[in-house]
Amino acid sequence: MKRRGGLARALLVALLALSPWGFDDAASSSRGDAASSDGREAAGLIRFRPRTSSSSSSSSSSSTLFALAAHDDVYSGGVITVDSRGNPVGDTVSAPARSMVGFVQDCVGIPPKNSGSLCGARGSYLHGHYLFVAATLQNAVTCVDVYRPDMPTIAGSVADRVNLEQVVATWMHRSEDYLVAVSRGKRPAGIGSVTLVDVRPARWSVDSSDRPIVSPVVLTSLKNCSSTTTVDGVRTTTGSLCGARAFAVKNDFAYVVGELSNSVVVVALPNALSDNPSLDAPVVRGFVNDQDMLKGAYAIAVSGTNAFVASRWDSDAIVLIDVLDPSNPTIGGKVPKVGQLGSFDTVVSMSEIQAASYTGSRLRGLEFVAKGVPAGSPYAFVTSEFDGRVSTVDARCVAASEEVGESVGYCASSARRALYDVDSPADEPYVYRSNARPNRALL
Repeated sequence: MKRRGGLARALLVALLALSPWGFDDAASSSRGDAASSDGREAAGLIRFRPRTSSSSSSSSSSSTLFALAAHDDVYSGGVITVDSRGNPVGDTVSAPARSMVGFVQDCVGIPPKNSGSLCGARGSYLHGHYLFVAATLQNAVTCVDVYRPDMPTIAGSVADRVNLEQVVATWMHRSEDYLVAVSRGKRPAGIGSVTLVDVRPARWSVDSSDRPIVSPVVLTSLKNCSSTTTVDGVRTTTGSLCGARAFAVKNDFAYVVGELSNSVVVVALPNALSDNPSLDAPVVRGFVNDQDMLKGAYAIAVSGTNAFVASRWDSDAIVLIDVLDPSNPTIGGKVPKVGQLGSFDTVVSMSEIQAASYTGSRLRGLEFVAKGVPAGSPYAFVTSEFDGRVSTVDARCVAASEEVGESVGYCASSARRALYDVDSPADEPYVYRSNARPNRALL
């Protein structure tokens, strides 16, 4: 068994040497066998023992060399703490040693005959230790508790076939009263919407296991799209929110891109919920559409007085929209002139790398990565649309994948385990963590 394991490791190292995720001699030095730390205990909990091996890989500035770090547990530090009720909590400070730390999955069957609160998991937003996920195939918004990053659990869900039809993204409003959810609508009509979902404290309770759970309530929805079909079978869509695909929230405005409308829409939001539908309803404040530069717009970020939009006009360019006046967004953002304080250039588009210096990250390829995660967090959260899964992953894996243009989905897949977990036994199985963690965390 020992010799077979050594041969397997040697073959893996050889494969890695031929892969684009290469490594240097220092990082590939011998590490010795790490002590086992299976540590599985009763009640569905996982307790990790501290590391006993003193060996470790040398440090490197490369964002990919961490893939070969030696380890024998999920967390680099191996620290064990407990919450106020004595439940084990893993090290949530040290960077994880595997790309995938843990996951929760809730979807069975094949579309359209599938069921589960995470079917079609897509855009998500982290608030505190609760991740609010758009489950596109279930027309639902589902809350996932990531209090323990290695053991995320489902903590509530709401479905609405009308107001959350093919919901694609969520965002927590700064009031913490409600979520904003954007839905693209069922194709080919694509009747998109912007919906408010109540998550105020009154919607929270605890279950029989003393876990906090939420019962979200859909409050009100804005639709601005209509679809007609001629006798010749030609379908025409009109409106600003047709095929709403993505959005960003800043203060009390949501900036939404309409993929079928070729548009950017500014939606005014309530600063808090009043329980008066007429006051709480989102309304269109302004919009701009362009059949060329905003064609098929599908990603957006807002920084300063500019919105940055990824569209199908140019796969390498980002379109800038001036949103200083929310009622009159216009193509062409204002960018400070170098060395001229108070002077600005009007810039219609720039490369995605340039845009990232304003937005903090690229726009393309990150649709399945949760927003709202604090800067510097060792974790990122990746959704998987086809199997209804939410995974906690090493944030460095996402950053490295973004840098080399690789799908972030690999960070949450078993295929990536070979790259990021080379020192664990080859036959070590993944463990499906059931939704049974007793914990009364503060809301």
